[in-house]
Amino acid sequence: MGLLDILKKLGILRYGSTKATYKNAKERPIELQESGVFNAKKDLINIKKKT
Repeated sequence: MGLLDILKKLGILRYGSTKATYKNAKERPIELQESGVFNAKKDLINIKKKT
């Protein structure tokens, strides 16, 4: 595990971008709804997967 991985796990180093096309708010990614979320899979604890 490198230095960058440790900083990511601790929440010190955070970066990312999201590009999306959506028609309504239900399809909108969480990264575009919340200001502090850059990667929903890594930043959020209880994210529900769409089926």
